[in-house]
Amino acid sequence: MMIEQRPSPLLPNSSRALFKWTFQEPDESATEDGELPLQADRPDLTEASAAVGLGRVQLESGYTFTTNRQSGLRSNLSTYPESILRIGLFADWFELRLGWNYNNLRLKDQLDFESLRATGSDDLYLGFKLALTEQAGLFPEMAINVQTTAPTGARYFSAQRWLPGINWLYGWDLTEGLTFAGSTSFDSAQDDLGQVYVTIGQALTVGWDWTESLGSYSEVYALLPHGALSSSIKPQYYYDAGFVIQVVEGFPYGYSRRHGLKSGRG
Repeated sequence: MMIEQRPSPLLPNSSRALFKWTFQEPDESATEDGELPLQADRPDLTEASAAVGLGRVQLESGYTFTTNRQSGLRSNLSTYPESILRIGLFADWFELRLGWNYNNLRLKDQLDFESLRATGSDDLYLGFKLALTEQAGLFPEMAINVQTTAPTGARYFSAQRWLPGINWLYGWDLTEGLTFAGSTSFDSAQDDLGQVYVTIGQALTVGWDWTESLGSYSEVYALLPHGALSSSIKPQYYYDAGFVIQVVEGFPYGYSRRHGLKSGRG
């Protein structure tokens, strides 16, 4: 009996990704001066499925205001600068990632009296991205983030331990100006009882480029906890949409609005 050994659809690659599909054609996405187009992680939750490129340094930041009412309390949370520093090292397919954020939290009761105010930094985010493949027809562009948080934050916002995770990113250019992308993540988290659990995140997003300087997107995502002891940790579902405008080349600005959908039961 003879067993036919079929070649793998992935081959080693020395350009923008670690591997390439065996039938992949040469990439023509570089601009006229040879520079690759800017691909930002913001403003949606789904991060870019490509690395920034060797020798590039890209700084992204933002501001988020979140309000929530539960059990007679209203919380207002401001987070800034939500910075992520992306550095291309060693090759076009490797990216070093460093993130830092600051929080301002206020809790008010039914009489609008402030019952709690807490400020301080989140735990430091550390990670790296490996660009796995470029898109080839129906086969997606893919990357993977290996990441963790380090216990450096303020007491109220820090987990006081390392919390590793992994994020698989994938995307397609469907037509000129229309993209579809997603991410599947497995991240460690800690509940208010000190129990470490895993949050599975799934996001899907569609983007449109209306002009060379104006684009928009719509996204849905879910955060699904597994192994938490606290009854306050439940599945969360969100929808968000926004736009990105580039007034000055290389400096895009984005705005998004997020709505929480009905949470699942614990």
